[in-house]
Amino acid sequence: MTVVVAGAGLAGLRVAEELRKAGYDGGLMLVGAEPTPPYDRPPLSKEVLQGRRSPAAIRLRDDAFFADHGITLRLGSRVTAVHPQRKSIVLAAGETIGYDRLVIATGLRPRTLPGTESVPGVHTLRSLDDCLALRRRLDGADSAIVVGAGFVGCEVAASLRVCGLRVHLVEQQQAPLAGVLGETLGELVARWHLKAGVDLRCGCGVAELKQSDRKLRVTLTDGAELAADVVVVGIGSVPEVSWLAGSGVEVGDGVLCDERGRTSVTDVWAVGDVAAWRGPGGRHRRTEHWTNAGEQARVVARDILGLPPDEPAVPYFWSDQYGLRLQVFGDVRASAKVRVEEDDGRRFLATCAVDGRLTAVVAAGMAGKATRLRRRIGEPVGDGSANGMLPVGVGIVGLSASGGWAARAHLPALSAVGDFRLTALAASSAAAAKAAGERYGVSATFCSAAELAHHPDVDLVVVAVRATEHEQAVLAAIDAGKHVYCEWPFTVSTSAADALARAARTKGVRGIVNLQARSAPVIRYVRDLVASGWVGDVLSTTVVASGMAWGEQVDSRTSYVLDRDGGSTLAASPFSRGIDGVTDCLPTLV
Repeated sequence: MTVVVAGAGLAGLRVAEELRKAGYDGGLMLVGAEPTPPYDRPPLSKEVLQGRRSPAAIRLRDDAFFADHGITLRLGSRVTAVHPQRKSIVLAAGETIGYDRLVIATGLRPRTLPGTESVPGVHTLRSLDDCLALRRRLDGADSAIVVGAGFVGCEVAASLRVCGLRVHLVEQQQAPLAGVLGETLGELVARWHLKAGVDLRCGCGVAELKQSDRKLRVTLTDGAELAADVVVVGIGSVPEVSWLAGSGVEVGDGVLCDERGRTSVTDVWAVGDVAAWRGPGGRHRRTEHWTNAGEQARVVARDILGLPPDEPAVPYFWSDQYGLRLQVFGDVRASAKVRVEEDDGRRFLATCAVDGRLTAVVAAGMAGKATRLRRRIGEPVGDGSANGMLPVGVGIVGLSASGGWAARAHLPALSAVGDFRLTALAASSAAAAKAAGERYGVSATFCSAAELAHHPDVDLVVVAVRATEHEQAVLAAIDAGKHVYCEWPFTVSTSAADALARAARTKGVRGIVNLQARSAPVIRYVRDLVASGWVGDVLSTTVVASGMAWGEQVDSRTSYVLDRDGGSTLAASPFSRGIDGVTDCLPTLV
């Protein structure tokens, strides 16, 4: 059997990964219109646009991954037609490719303002090429007009302010993100932009756009006139379905599918932004969000292989603006009763209820509370607050089926503490993650820390891999707005550790390093003796580092302490833990 995926973005890649993870070993091909290997789109409107991340840094997988997993990449190859009777697709160059199973993952194309498609300085943002073109235009620019205050528009406006530009943000509705969150929550988002100095114009649209005197001049529907060096249009996108004309694949607002991603044509599925899956009440709906791509991909991969689907996940998406992560769990309906549970003027936590039941949780800068509260979605909320305490969901990076430190130390600790539960794990490969999941009874398994950190059931990320891998895993957790617990040593250099600590503070997450000596009963006993005065005034101390396993011979399990480049040397790991234990007992000597 050969599976062809039309579309080499996130959704298409996830289908290929899930097929391999489920044991499929047949032919597998990704066909993508862009010349670039699969990359992460969310950073385009943020870190890449701001120049803080390179295009290479947002690649989802390196070349070795595709070779190791037997996945053929056909990049720069737009699909122009499909012939289900012959089970083949046609590329723009005229080449025909056969398939046994076809997955449609062609995504979206951005809407444009009519008549502005060829006007220099007017940009949309969907692809990496779009982002790089916009960055080039920003050289020498000092002002911008962003049309549309949806997710892309808001993130672009925030990024341009970070870059120092004067920004006008124009939105037809009465508040930013009102179409997604409603006006009440949209007003909370509006405060961020106003505080950042954005000229926010809501309740109006664009009547005219023209170029004059090296400036782009925009007349709004309320009569106001704006001028800027660049205009970014973020007024939504349309599904890429024109190539399906005459194929028999039914389309509407996207490719119409059932609840397992099956289209109206046998052996053809659709996933991601282009797919309108059937939901409750028989209504088809597209969901244009990062996590949805992975969840749908898993359902489709299992359906292709004749496996039963997993339990449906709670919808989840996020947006990063001005150093805050806005998180939305569930379905924010227009008819929902919105209750702001917490609000400090910048961060907030809100709940939405329909017919007395919690339907959504919306939060900014309160990741821990939001991810725990989302597990109450579907429950009655009564007349009071829905906010409440739930077990902390823990995702462990480095949990192996063959044992290791995470299995020996963290799992027993989690089982002994009732307020925590293991919800996800990440290992070095999909196969290793699957094996660990089967051993420890975890269904959410991943082969990267970033994927684990973005899982909605993970509140706390535990990093239990080699010290050289700590930085990448910790950054992934911080980027996802999740609290992180990292093994010692934190990183292999003080400068890297300082950078991670700053990133955690900026994101508003807690970063905890495992200084286990402080929890040892003997250390706690000595600390209590000193604190209670039994020892007297301690004027000096001598530390002698020793250990049972580190003599003339070092066994294989602890040989890592001899690797200077590995970060966990005798000095950096066991000796430093001892020093920390001493300073914990004798804080006045520090």
